[in-house]
Amino acid sequence: MWTVQEAKSKLSEVLDRARKGKAQIVGTRDPCVVISLAEYERLRGRDGDEPHLGKWLVENAPRGFELELPPRGDDRPDPFAWFDDLAAPGARRSRKSREAKTGGKGRA
Repeated sequence: MWTVQEAKSKLSEVLDRARKGKAQIVGTRDPCVVISLAEYERLRGRDGDEPHLGKWLVENAPRGFELELPPRGDDRPDPFAWFDDLAAPGARRSRKSREAKTGGKGRA
């Protein structure tokens, strides 16, 4: 493990060791690891043609059955209403106060 000061003064040595396959840890309070680019790409499993997440999802979506979608009307409940209570633990709202705020539709 290198201190930041040591790594600065011996950067060439840190990089040489990383290129030779020996990961170098720099820093003591919030350490970071220096590795070669080849090792980084190997660890990520990247060959340079990594697809975009959206493209991957479309290409790997299940096929051959009908997907039942929820209704799109204004009267459907808010699926994230429970999150309001979690986001502000000290400010829990009752169902009546949520309905008053949303006009009884369950959404903000």
